[in-house]
Amino acid sequence: MLARRGRRSHLAIEARAERVALRPFRPEDTASAEAWYGRAEATVYTAPDEGEGDGDVRYVILFHGQQEGIGSIDTRVGHPAVGWLTIRQIVMVPALQVHGYAAEAVVLLEEEAQRRGLTRHFLATVGPNRGLDLYFWLRLGYRPAHPDEVPWPGSPPRDIIAMVRMAEG
Repeated sequence: MLARRGRRSHLAIEARAERVALRPFRPEDTASAEAWYGRAEATVYTAPDEGEGDGDVRYVILFHGQQEGIGSIDTRVGHPAVGWLTIRQIVMVPALQVHGYAAEAVVLLEEEAQRRGLTRHFLATVGPNRGLDLYFWLRLGYRPAHPDEVPWPGSPPRDIIAMVRMAEG
């Protein structure tokens, strides 16, 4: 189960794929996380911190069958609106970035959220001059949002590309 800051999340995902697994971030993950977050190049992207959702949920990315994390995915459930899941940040150990583990973890998260009927709309943002990040999301089937497609609380963030993926059906 995943814990949100302050209370239990209805997006309680622990799941395994072929090479990676996701589980809740635990206090004992803090030491490992310092290595992931300690390097600016480890960040895939950071979403703007605007508006409120149901809560922030941090998942640890692990090699399948291992206990020590190799990265994390920070999400905001119910942001920018009910029925959406924003992937706020993905961080990987720099030496593992080019092996597709982050992409596999995102797909695993999306599939589990859809399987549970929790969300059908996914959002990620790409900042200016972040071409590799844009390519990352395009490879995963995300596309730039149409004007007014994302129900931002207030005005849309400036200087970003909102990338969306809507579940089929």
